[in-house]
Order: sequence, then C-alpha cells, then structure tokens
Amino acid sequence: MNPKSKFASVAEDTETLRQKLYLLQDRYRDVIRLSSDIFWETNADFELCAISDCVIDGIGLHSSQLTGRTLFDIFTIIEDEPKNQKLIQAICRCAPFKGLHVHYHHSNGSLSHFRLSGLPYFHEQSGDFAGYRGTALDITTEIIALDSAKRLDQRLHSSLEAIPVAVSIFSQEGVLIHINRSFADLFPETARLFTDNEEITYQNIFPYMLESAEIIMSEDEQFPFFENIMEICGTRAACVSLPFEMEMSDHRWIKGQHIITESGDRIFIAQEVTDVKNRELMLSAARDMAEAAHGTKSHFLANMSHELRTPLNAIMGFAELMATEALGPMNHPEYKGYAEDVLSSAEHLLNLINDILDMSKIEAGHMTLSLGHLDVYDICNSVVRMLKHQAQQKKITLIVPQNTIPNIISGDKNKVQQMLVNLVGNAIKFTPEGGKVTIALTENHSQELVVSVQDTGVGIKSENIHKVLLPFEQIDNSETGKHKGTGLGLPLTKSLIEMHDGRLKIDSVFGYGTTISLVFPKKIRIMGESSPF
Repeated sequence: MNPKSKFASVAEDTETLRQKLYLLQDRYRDVIRLSSDIFWETNADFELCAISDCVIDGIGLHSSQLTGRTLFDIFTIIEDEPKNQKLIQAICRCAPFKGLHVHYHHSNGSLSHFRLSGLPYFHEQSGDFAGYRGTALDITTEIIALDSAKRLDQRLHSSLEAIPVAVSIFSQEGVLIHINRSFADLFPETARLFTDNEEITYQNIFPYMLESAEIIMSEDEQFPFFENIMEICGTRAACVSLPFEMEMSDHRWIKGQHIITESGDRIFIAQEVTDVKNRELMLSAARDMAEAAHGTKSHFLANMSHELRTPLNAIMGFAELMATEALGPMNHPEYKGYAEDVLSSAEHLLNLINDILDMSKIEAGHMTLSLGHLDVYDICNSVVRMLKHQAQQKKITLIVPQNTIPNIISGDKNKVQQMLVNLVGNAIKFTPEGGKVTIALTENHSQELVVSVQDTGVGIKSENIHKVLLPFEQIDNSETGKHKGTGLGLPLTKSLIEMHDGRLKIDSVFGYGTTISLVFPKKIRIMGESSPF
C-alpha cells in the first residue's frame, strides 16, 4: 500500500471514530438533560470539575457558579444519620458509596435534601486516585413527607396516651404492636408480657386475660365472646365493629369494641364502666321493687274494691228507698234530705273507686277493649240525656249540633261513653251558671273523627294544661275554688283514647273557656255507615 492510500485509510478511520465520539457525546448529553438526577464529577481534592445544568432546579445556582468548589463545601453531610457514618468511611478509603444523605442551605434558611452516590476513578498510567463521578438525587419532598408522617405519628401516640380509654393495636397478621398507658393500667399482667417482648396475638390475648384472672367470664359467656374474636380474626372487611362487656377479677366492669380498620389492623378498645353498671343494677333493682309494689297495689285495690263495693251497694240501695219513700212517707222532711245526701255521697265514693280501679288496670296493662261497631253521635246524645239534670241545676245549655259526617267507629262502647261522660261532666262542673257546653263531631284533614267538648267556663292557664293530665292533680283556680273530684277523669280519658290508637287534645283560653277533643284515627272509622239522625 502506497503512503497516500495508507494516509487516506487512517483519515477515514479517524473520521469514523470522530462521528462515533460525537454520537456518544450526544447520547451522554441527552441522558444528563433528561435525567432528574444531578450528575457531577470531582478531582482528587473533591473540587467539582463538572456538574449538570439541572442543579439550578435543586439549589438555585448555575453549574458555572459551582465549578471549582469542593463537593462538601456545597453540601452538608448529616452526621447523626447512622448510615452516613459508614459511607463517610468509604469515601475516606476512596471507595464507591451510595445514598449519602446531605442537605443544602438556601439563602432564605430553607433546606433541600439530596442523596449522593459516587464511583471513584483513577489515572490510567499511575493508578492514583483521580476523583469521583456520581449523581445527586433530590429527596426534599420525600423528607418533608416523612417528617409530616413522623409528626402525625407522634401526635397520634400522644393522643393515645392521653385518652382514658384502653387501646391495643394489632397488625394485619394479628400481632400486638402497641398498647397505651390506660391499657397498661387496666390490664397490668397482659401489659407486662408486651413489655417483656412476649408475642401477643389477637387470638391469645383474651385467653391469657382469663388465665391470669384479669377478667371473669362464665363458660356460657366465653363461647359467643371467642366466636366474635375468631370472626374478627378471619374477616377481611373494613370498619367492622363488635361491642362487648365483661367483668374483671376485682369486680370492675369494662365495656369496649373489637374493630377492624380500613388498613386491616385490629383494634381492641375498652373503658371501665363500673359506675354506669352499678347505676344500671340499682335502676334494675328499683324497677323490680316498683313493679313488685305496683303488683301489691293492684292486688290490694282489687281486694278493696270487693270489700268497699258490697257495703256501698247496700248503702246506696237503702238510701234510694228512703229518698224515694218507696215504703211510705217519712215523718220528718229533713230525713228525706239526709237520705239523698247519703245516696249522693255513696255514688261519688263508688265512682271514685271505679276510677282508681280503671287507672290501676290501665297502668298494669290489664285493661282490655270489647270492640264493636258503635255510633259516636248516638253516644253523644245518650251522654247529654244522662247529664241533662246536672246541667239544668246550673242552668247550663247542652248542645249537640246536627251531624253530617260518617260517625261509626270500631271501638268499646262503654269506654267511649265513659270518656264523654268524664269530659261533659267536667265541662258542666267548671262552667258557671247560664253557660253553654257544646258536643260536636268534625273531621280533620287526615280524615280522623274529632269529638269536641267546648265549654264557656273559666278555662285553664297554659302553664297548667300539663298538670290536669296527671293522676290526682287538680287545679285550684282562685275564681272558682277547688271542685269536688278525684283528679282522675282527664288522665283516665287520655289513657282510654290512646287504647283506641287516638289522642286527647286540649285547647284553652283562661277566662273564656276550654275545648277538649277526642281524636279517633282514620283506621278505626267505618266509612260506609252513618248515623240515622
């Protein structure tokens, strides 16, 4: 080969190598430009020879401002991080290192965090250490997130320690990972195991509590309780909560829940409720005593009713014979008046006994209804005829307007009549002479049958309306004085209308009069029938 050809071949090879070099340089620049890591290179004195331009995004300085400065003049090593100590020793030996945690102080006082990794390079001929080439990864966001999580964990831990509720947290695998101070106070033996690094699981913690006598549970109670435990251990559903209650060995009571969180952790919480439990037991005992006393009262009243009614009936019978002079005239006219007083008093006493017995039956739940179809309008007229003489004595007008609506219901005729007698009798009692009492049937917007007894009496003050519905309660109006009665009429009427699934309504204006209404529900009305009146 002549010299010219040889020269041409060398030139061609040189050009090929030059093009490959340019291509490699382009690839290197593209990699550096596209990478989020900062690429750097130092000499043997750790002075920066080169650093990628993206460093400006991490620390705000251009690469030209950093060239010539030492790597650890720019970045500060976090010496109290355990991993960093080994990496510093590697750097001192000119060995490779990976993940050195450093930070950069910005002029505004903020910090940016990086992890440095580097490979040493050496002179080809002498083999002496020449410097490092490596990367710097910005981990500021990660560090901020870790710090936030750490602070949150500290706040959660402080909160758990502060609350007066025993809390134990188990991992998804069921291993106990945390207990708070209240748990240690409530279950000291179990807490000691945890402190001694014994493995406590959700399956064995409660058997251990039983074995160590920290809790007391009968065999009948154990099966459903441990069945719940196994359900909690086996389920994967989130936010499951199973309540429980059990007694401790020192006879304190605790109440709590087994919970599965959304992350799959198991949580056992418990709180001492001894005071609450004792109050419940006291209330239960008091209720039992009250029910026993109520039963005794009902039994006493039932016996007394027979003992009182028998002589009363005799007294009333003989008094009526004397008052009507059925066996001949009395020699002195005052005797007839005395007989009428005896009859009136005996009737009042019998009504009192009947009211008390009815109220007692209702309270005991022994009152029953004899249901049938009944004409309410007809009953209203019947009550007016019964009380007509009583109204005439006070010159009170009783009015029953003509009925135009369906008035047949399914109810107890005697109880409906008793309610209306009570209401009309009260209206007459509290209406002054010359007044008026109106008994009207209407239908409200819910198609309920409303029987209203309206008087022109003294009325009831608004603050006293609730009192008239209490048994044996009577309102002493200064204008009228206290009237004879038991105070059972309205409470009894209210109970009887409620037995018909209805309600009692009172509207009163003091000084002008009162309207008391019996509201019968639509469901007991017989809409196809009406009164013949």
